[in-house]
Amino acid sequence: MKKRLCLLIFMLFCFGMMLSAEAATYDGTYTGTANGHNGPITVSVSFRDGRISSVEVIGNVETEGVCENAIANTTAAIVESNSPIVDATTGATFTSRGIIEAVKDAIKEANGNVDDFPAPEKPAPAEDETLECDVVVVGGGGGGLAAAARAAQMGAEVFLIERNGQLSGDTVLNA
Repeated sequence: MKKRLCLLIFMLFCFGMMLSAEAATYDGTYTGTANGHNGPITVSVSFRDGRISSVEVIGNVETEGVCENAIANTTAAIVESNSPIVDATTGATFTSRGIIEAVKDAIKEANGNVDDFPAPEKPAPAEDETLECDVVVVGGGGGGLAAAARAAQMGAEVFLIERNGQLSGDTVLNA
């Protein structure tokens, strides 16, 4: 009977140590690095109560005018979903993937497991909606903006579609 009681107490003690070690594993701030489009991206990831509380890009050599949306959107999505398994930002896919991989590296640096941060469930797709207009312009770069402005001046109802989170297309790279 004594042996069983001692064994039970020992197992409870070990189980408690595992739980406290796992919770403490993530609390703190860790850095991770991975390759982006132009080179290494370094992030600082803070964990509180076993959750990702902040992600900050602290070093990168990505293209100015292109990487800003990826940095803002990808880091926010990771914190919001508490997972590095998020969609890449359109127009800066390699930068987004670099941030995602750097966050995974920071999780490993924290002696953690990426599987502890599963992908969030995707919301149900919205219902299709039919919109009507006179002109659809695809691309919000210099040419697309000029075409949309001219069509609107001529009295047309114009829809401008841009894949990136900002207008300017490649024009932003010509500064």
